[in-house]
Amino acid sequence: MFFDTVAYAQEVAPAASKASLFSSFLPLILIFFVFYFFIIRPQQKRQKTLVAMIDALKAGDEVLTTSGIYGTISSIVDTNTFLLEIAPNVKVKMAKGSIGSKVNQDIGTGDQSTIATPKSSKDKPSSVISKKSSKL
Repeated sequence: MFFDTVAYAQEVAPAASKASLFSSFLPLILIFFVFYFFIIRPQQKRQKTLVAMIDALKAGDEVLTTSGIYGTISSIVDTNTFLLEIAPNVKVKMAKGSIGSKVNQDIGTGDQSTIATPKSSKDKPSSVISKKSSKL
């Protein structure tokens, strides 16, 4: 009396076909290829060029470490370490893996040709005060 509902058996669904299984994994496969070609592959290329640059370092090269210290390699101790001169007569023993990049020799040389100089009196900076003769 209280349970007057009748339970009906449902039909068994056919097994999923291979085409529908492939189409459900297709977005995941496409996402993997996108990640590979746009993220993983370029990172591997950058890593290879960094390792090649570190292997080609020699004494006298100016480098920038990953911690932001500029210095000149004074000597190579062994395959994994070298001496980095960061100031006159200040040498630090560092691992080769701490090299971030090789510094271009033109940067930081203090080349005066790149500094603009005034060409006329109109171009003089405002901090320059001209002296006028005054009559008393």
